[in-house]
Amino acid sequence: MLLLCKFTYGQITAKIYEDPEIAKIIHTHKKIAILPMQVSVKDAKSNKKNKLSDAEIVRMEEEYQQAFQNSMYSWFLKMKNKGRMTQEVQDMHKTNLILKRNSIEQADDLSNYSFDEIAKMLDVDGVFAGNVITTRSFSQGGAVAVAMLTGISVKTGDADVFVKLYDKEEGKLIWSFDRNVASSYANTPENVVDYLMKRVSKRFPYKR
Repeated sequence: MLLLCKFTYGQITAKIYEDPEIAKIIHTHKKIAILPMQVSVKDAKSNKKNKLSDAEIVRMEEEYQQAFQNSMYSWFLKMKNKGRMTQEVQDMHKTNLILKRNSIEQADDLSNYSFDEIAKMLDVDGVFAGNVITTRSFSQGGAVAVAMLTGISVKTGDADVFVKLYDKEEGKLIWSFDRNVASSYANTPENVVDYLMKRVSKRFPYKR
């Protein structure tokens, strides 16, 4: 039964981009904000009876959007509290409130603005944005049944996670990473974020 709590991840190396002048730019950053993540859920299960309905997919996308933003925000707060970064992290609820006042209620609405406009709107020096594409290839119930019968933890799908950091000047992209994560049925956005950020910690732009 202990196997049911294990997580399995793909071992694909993260693709990291850094602007040639990132060290100089980061030095000017005093405050950053974490934007809502764009999330797309794709159901690739072969059994049509187990496929998610359109309403379920929309609900999952909305829940995951909030969960990924919250997980990123929590991870940055941990870094700040441990003294591993000096930049202030804007309160997530304040970020979302300011965005809402400017008619940005979903991650898709961010496309109506440039990132320098968003940074100015939030009064921050840098903004983290990103998108996640999750593909479900095995039902959760089926994965649980297999694990209970065989002791083998079966992955239910994977997630492509792309995180980007934009500078307030001209909305310039100065850092990003992209990685595919294969996960077991028990996985959560919190685990995905923790796993990914640990693996890019050595190349983390705000590492002290």
